[in-house]
Amino acid sequence: MKIISIFGSAADITGMPRMSAGADSAILRQGDPLFVPDHLGAWDGEICPAIRICRLGLNIPLKAARSYYDAITAMHILRPADGNRLTDEAVALIDRAFAPGLWIPLGSDTASCKPISLSIDSLGPDGSSDRRSLDFSPESLGADAAIAALSKLATVKTGDIIVFRRHSLQSGPAMRPDSTGCFRGLITASIDGRDCMKLKIR
Repeated sequence: MKIISIFGSAADITGMPRMSAGADSAILRQGDPLFVPDHLGAWDGEICPAIRICRLGLNIPLKAARSYYDAITAMHILRPADGNRLTDEAVALIDRAFAPGLWIPLGSDTASCKPISLSIDSLGPDGSSDRRSLDFSPESLGADAAIAALSKLATVKTGDIIVFRRHSLQSGPAMRPDSTGCFRGLITASIDGRDCMKLKIR
């Protein structure tokens, strides 16, 4: 299984987008808390849409790409904060840097232009909270184009995850340590009103 971050916009993806690959160990097991690796520096985070590959494919034509993913979720990703010299590409190697939510099925008849809403609530250790939302569609993500481009480089396999980093919501107060330097935040997320994430930050 691969986890691929796509950093460009939908327009950029029609060529060969900037992307990075993450290790299997970089994916947090669903339901586990996220222990912030503060020994590596200061951290922030973001939540992005992610899709799941459901078929094996190589050199997939754009017109067939929609049949290669079957579900969507919210993905929390560690991001280096000010003063942390690690790059986003290096973060993809850090254990449990990517925290996926529960997968929400996308029907085979789901149109690429169908609007989808991602909402998050972020609760900090001091009781501060923040609510944010993001609207997108598979088309605006460039999902089909990303799969077609990626499959020119490598075989996409069942279970592979593609994360769209340009479409993101900041993690907010949940990723801020308390007065003692400890993390005790909580992030919840939903897609089209369906709960998909309850991530404890520790």
